[in-house]
Amino acid sequence: MMGDPMYKVLLVEDDPHIREMICDYFEDKSKNTLLVKTAESGQEGVEMAYENAYDCLILDVMLPEMDGFEICREVRRNSDVPILFLTARVAEEDMLRGYALGCDDYVTKPFPLAVLYEKVMALIKRSKGLV
Repeated sequence: MMGDPMYKVLLVEDDPHIREMICDYFEDKSKNTLLVKTAESGQEGVEMAYENAYDCLILDVMLPEMDGFEICREVRRNSDVPILFLTARVAEEDMLRGYALGCDDYVTKPFPLAVLYEKVMALIKRSKGLV
């Protein structure tokens, strides 16, 4: 569909298989309304978050250089962009820490791609006042 808005999502994930799987699924599902940019490390992710305006951030917690919690803390200083953690860390204290730092959602691995996609779209739509 032409005329649909192009949303930009930043995925910060060090596992190349997960990055590729999410990018492929989101691209196929969104029919070119969603562009996913990726970063492999926390440092790269935080730099990309500052260089561009994104409609949603998907952050792994366990990352090289800087973890997802640190990225969230840093981004929240200047932005209310929706942030979703996607992580293997399932402990309640990790989830609570994520929410305390200002994340909007916390998804644990393994996860259904369809659910992740719908959560991201719901966060974007709500942040844009489209719901």
